Amino acid sequence: MKNNLFLINPYIRFKGDNYNVTLGANLTSEFGDESRFNVFPSVEADFSLAPEYISLFAGVNGNVRQGSFRNFAKENPYLAPNVRIANSIEKLNVYGGLKGNAGATFGYKVKVFYKQIEGLPLFKNSAFGDNQGGYIPWAFDVVYDGQINKAKHMGLEGRLMYAYHNWLT
Repeated sequence: MKNNLFLINPYIRFKGDNYNVTLGANLTSEFGDESRFNVFPSVEADFSLAPEYISLFAGVNGNVRQGSFRNFAKENPYLAPNVRIANSIEKLNVYGGLKGNAGATFGYKVKVFYKQIEGLPLFKNSAFGDNQGGYIPWAFDVVYDGQINKAKHMGLEGRLMYAYHNWLT
């Protein structure tokens, strides 16, 4: 199966002392066995509430995530032969949160997001063969959710960072 992407991301950025705003678009051409052209917004804003300590950020974008047997096999090495490979499309990705530093060695980031995804890849037991009533428990197929109605994915991400410096070496 041929599954190729060509991506272009033109943008314009406005920077100030306490803000950074990026306006652009994600232009994606899918070609190979299937062809499709997508245009998605790409907008991000970052505002410093207290410079070097806390910033507020938000954005909205969309994108195409390339599906490949290699990537699926990294996630699940028990794939059945001849799985169907397709790209997933993030029609909408809205996010926002806080990030910053508490001194020179400690950083943090908290982010909430909402995504609408067409063709979200999921794994299910393979129906390949006649063993176990038609299912093989050690092999998996890839199925895609959100083909008719977009799959919705909401989440909360958090990150703590600590920079350790050993000055005695």
